[in-house]
Amino acid sequence: MLDSRQTIHTKNHASNQTKPRTMHQIKQIIEMTTNYKNVLLLWDFNLLPETPEIKLLESHFQNAWIIFSIASTRPDFDDGLDKGNQIVDYAFVSQNIKIIDFQVPSLNISDHLALLLEI
Repeated sequence: MLDSRQTIHTKNHASNQTKPRTMHQIKQIIEMTTNYKNVLLLWDFNLLPETPEIKLLESHFQNAWIIFSIASTRPDFDDGLDKGNQIVDYAFVSQNIKIIDFQVPSLNISDHLALLLEI
């Protein structure tokens, strides 16, 4: 059981605009969460895994999709504007938190799949 006095849980849809703005947002997240023992970040970052912003988050938090070898957080689609079968949604967790399970069920109800995180 996590101590709620030392826990911060956030969820959001981050900007996928200019790189300087996105990197600034990521740095703000890291700064904002430094004083919390338990951090859960469940976000639609709209960023691919190899981006510098995601790499920066990985240097501070556990990335659940890496631990559980998740292949995609989006259903398979191509509507001409966007493509599925990508990782753009993330569950980042403090290093001290044990992740019991992480699943991304294939339910095509949105252009993003649900993230199920058990800690």
